[in-house]
Amino acid sequence: MASTLLPEAVIDDAVALLPGVDGGKMSKSYDNHIPMFAPREQLQKSIAGIVTDSRAPGVPKETEGSALFQIYQAFASEAETLTLRQAYADGIAWGDAKQILFERV
Repeated sequence: MASTLLPEAVIDDAVALLPGVDGGKMSKSYDNHIPMFAPREQLQKSIAGIVTDSRAPGVPKETEGSALFQIYQAFASEAETLTLRQAYADGIAWGDAKQILFERV
């Protein structure tokens, strides 16, 4: 009898645990998740609700600790992630970053 190998999940450490829209652990029971299969308008509203700080457009932003960046990273390629990382360094407006995430999701 031939042995059957079962597939194993490969999860990048950078996206193993996604933050919720409030920055805490993402969980449906905490009501801080992004409803992936919701209507477009509801999805956009959830992404718009991701907690950010008060840094204005043009002011460099940190990717470390940014729930928005971490969620984007889970859906984007390495090149796309590097592009957004540079946009953070260049001072992207939070609304623009949220729109980029919405379009990626």
